[in-house]
Amino acid sequence: MKKNIYIRALEIGFANELNGISFNEVVTKLGIEEKIKDLAFKSNFTIWFYTNFYHPDAEGNVLASKAGTSGHIISPHTIKQLEYCEDKKSFIKGEATKDYNDYLELKEARESSQIAKKFAYASIFIAICSIIVSPIVSNYLSESPTPVIVTENRDDSNDLIYQKLTEIDSTINLVVKEFNQTKLKQLVVTTPKK
Repeated sequence: MKKNIYIRALEIGFANELNGISFNEVVTKLGIEEKIKDLAFKSNFTIWFYTNFYHPDAEGNVLASKAGTSGHIISPHTIKQLEYCEDKKSFIKGEATKDYNDYLELKEARESSQIAKKFAYASIFIAICSIIVSPIVSNYLSESPTPVIVTENRDDSNDLIYQKLTEIDSTINLVVKEFNQTKLKQLVVTTPKK
């Protein structure tokens, strides 16, 4: 989107807010030298410029012209009076700076909105794709379950384990029995007679 000349003029004024800029410098930077030759355009641009840019000699003429019967068109006499100010430095006014900052914030908000809208469209597209692709993928990639066959045919390993445990149990029982008998004999031998 191409910026209009008024926004560009505010941008130029904002960039030169400390040093100031003349009417003719703004006209040159905007490239509107040919358009400014038209009296109606020059009157409109001049009143706009000196409404948004301060120059002490031009201030009174512009305010008087705005209040006069000619509306927003500055009379040729007033244009002639303002021509001597066109090469002198003017400074962007506070209200114009506020308007320019509002424009920048609006532009940034619009750009952020456009980016958010693109992300939203991308998210919706991804969601639709996942809804469509999910059943298709699950149909083609799903494996049928492997059947489990239960048999009553036990192998001998369980019987062998049972047999070994039984042997260990009987060995433990024998050791305990012998230990008890040995302890009993020791008690009988070591007990004093009365």
